Amino acid sequence: MKWLTYPAFLLLHTLGIIGMLRILLGLSIVGGILTLVAPSRLAEMLWAVLAYLAIASLWLLLQEIGQLQRYCEETVLQSTNEPFSAIQWLLLQPVSRGFQQWLNREQRQQQLLQQRLDEISHSSHELEQSAALVTRNAEGQSDSATVAAAAVEELNVSIMQVASLAADSRQTSVVASKQLADGIEQLTNLVRQVSEMAQQAITTDELIRQLSSNSHIINEMSGTIRSIADQTNLLALNAAIEAARAGESGRGFAVVADEVRRLAMHSQESATEISRNIELVQQHIKEAAVQVSDLTGLAHRSAENSERVRTLLNQVQQHTQQLTGQVDQVAVSTEQQGQAVAEIAELADRVRRGNADNLQAADQARTIAHHLAHLTG
Repeated sequence: MKWLTYPAFLLLHTLGIIGMLRILLGLSIVGGILTLVAPSRLAEMLWAVLAYLAIASLWLLLQEIGQLQRYCEETVLQSTNEPFSAIQWLLLQPVSRGFQQWLNREQRQQQLLQQRLDEISHSSHELEQSAALVTRNAEGQSDSATVAAAAVEELNVSIMQVASLAADSRQTSVVASKQLADGIEQLTNLVRQVSEMAQQAITTDELIRQLSSNSHIINEMSGTIRSIADQTNLLALNAAIEAARAGESGRGFAVVADEVRRLAMHSQESATEISRNIELVQQHIKEAAVQVSDLTGLAHRSAENSERVRTLLNQVQQHTQQLTGQVDQVAVSTEQQGQAVAEIAELADRVRRGNADNLQAADQARTIAHHLAHLTG
């Protein structure tokens, strides 16, 4: 046992009881601070050294007190059996006074030691309570870290869903933009065809007007032919009258006049028929002109409406392209947020592991404090 207590024996005889108590108190304060602030092996070693010095010092003091008690008992027995001589009394009187003074000092030091031990016990109880509080706080932080990790995981899942929706929206926007481009191209072709049709309708309207003008000319020519036929018929009638007056000599001339009259009547009938047909043609030309005019107006309106629709589709395409760009930005931002959430999840896991270590260290500190309180109690 001596070799185990030899380091404490050296410190006790070098520093004295007061110095030893100061060292024990300082080590207990430093160990408690290290345990509360940063639990580590160093704190555990300090607590072990503190426990060793306290136990060894107590054992050494008890040994010294026991030896002193035995020495006093032996001295009392010897003094009762043999009477002291004057010389012995003179020799023992200084020793007795010194022994009494030493005994008084030892009693005061023992009282002081007991007071320090009571303070250490009180500090140990407070340290145990603080360790228990740290344990409860660490458990609360661990629960909070677990809840935060679960919330971060749910947030990460939500962000991944948003990223998937953003990717789908981008794909849909790209397809819609392509379809709009195809629709604009087809509508542009339709506008061009409608414009060409309107131009052809204008050309047809001009041709119909020209045809109407020509039909008027033909009608006038038919009137001229009818007038010539009337005059020819009149001349043939006059020739027939003159041939009748001439008698037998004018019979041949009468036959010719009769043929001319029949030709004139036939020409007149043909001219009348031509005039009637020309009037029908002119009526149809007027109806066709009205329809062509309506078709031209409709073609112009269709071209204007198609142009407006093409302009609107161009605007829709521009907005779709802007939407695609915004969806790309959302996808990039979502990816960055996903990375940030992953980092937060990693940090939360580190906090959870750190809280577990703190919880273990606090439990160890509470055990050590309870052991010290038991030793000093």
